Amino acid sequence: MNKIITLGCSLTEQPGLANKLSELLDMHLFNLAQGSGDNLLQIEKIQDFMLDNDIKKDDIIVWQITDVTRRHKNVMIDQWETVKDIQRKFYTPKDVPHFYLKRRNLIDKKRRIVLLNNSPDIESIEHDENATLHTIISTMIMLDKMCKLYVWFGWDKVLSPEQFEVFSKMLKIKKIAFNKEFYVNWAHDNRYNFRYDHLHPDQECAEVFAEKILYKDLIKKLKIKEKHHI
Repeated sequence: MNKIITLGCSLTEQPGLANKLSELLDMHLFNLAQGSGDNLLQIEKIQDFMLDNDIKKDDIIVWQITDVTRRHKNVMIDQWETVKDIQRKFYTPKDVPHFYLKRRNLIDKKRRIVLLNNSPDIESIEHDENATLHTIISTMIMLDKMCKLYVWFGWDKVLSPEQFEVFSKMLKIKKIAFNKEFYVNWAHDNRYNFRYDHLHPDQECAEVFAEKILYKDLIKKLKIKEKHHI
């Protein structure tokens, strides 16, 4: 069975969107999206995935771009107790965790802890947005040669207008399929309900957007035969 691999932030991680795409495409889902994650982290997650899994030419990667100002930091496992203590002190059970555990490193066999964009230690990290976008586009070009790649954007402020112009132009030049519809803006414009935090469209909206916007566009641009669902 072919795979659909989804990348992104909490918009893709939360129930609804990725699951609906998997159902419509009749593909096995690997949802690598990470709440409070950044775009470079998604590159690390797909790299980790490739260490343990094959990606074939008919598999699909659906990559949701999140805020380019976001960042993360990898720390060693010996900081585990400190990281957990920060979670207990500064976050409620409803909050997205400020960290997650990576797979064991191939060389030293040790796990790393990823401090996410909502971690208090992240603000001190230097971040070059345009270098990040350079890396993302280069990675997309490589992935698009391995399998089917489809790109979309979480909301209209994930990139500046200038960044979006260059980014979308490069996607066009490299013939990488993408959708210009901004999900959160679309949800507001169409008066859908949002989750308790008023930031994320609810599951119904996620499923409608997946079916009516992403799926219809994806099968057209990737030249995939549409499945007939009862």
